[in-house]
Amino acid sequence: MPNGEPQPSPAAQFRTHRHDVLNELQLIRAYLQMERPAQAVAVVDRLSTWLQSLTTWQISAGAFGEQLMWTAAVCPHVLLDSFTCQIPPVDDVVEQFCRWLKMWNDELSIRGQRGRLCVTVDQSGFRIMCSDEEVVKRIDEWTGAYPDLDFVVNRW
Repeated sequence: MPNGEPQPSPAAQFRTHRHDVLNELQLIRAYLQMERPAQAVAVVDRLSTWLQSLTTWQISAGAFGEQLMWTAAVCPHVLLDSFTCQIPPVDDVVEQFCRWLKMWNDELSIRGQRGRLCVTVDQSGFRIMCSDEEVVKRIDEWTGAYPDLDFVVNRW
């Protein structure tokens, strides 16, 4: 992997994913114990949406979909709304996208927020439409750090 970053093993990625899912299940249990079913249902819906988006990564991205799915599996603050792949990208661009996705997830986590995105892969590379208003402030920085990714802000 570029920049000397080792690719986490699927087992390590699964451990992280399992930890995130268990955290959500603990929230559900706590809300139920506090007799707050509406909040419990909200967590169930959030978890369900995230897990469904992992399926979208896997089945929509062709041969590199599994790599994207495992990366997204450790990014619980990012929900994929749609993924369109017109042409498979080169490995370096996929790795660049995975690094950005993890970084964005970490930023959203720190702010206690969730982000949504739509991704299109074509001859130009990855075009990423984000819901996060902070993206407006970061587009120039991200474009410099991730030159093969094209960022667009969408106000859902």
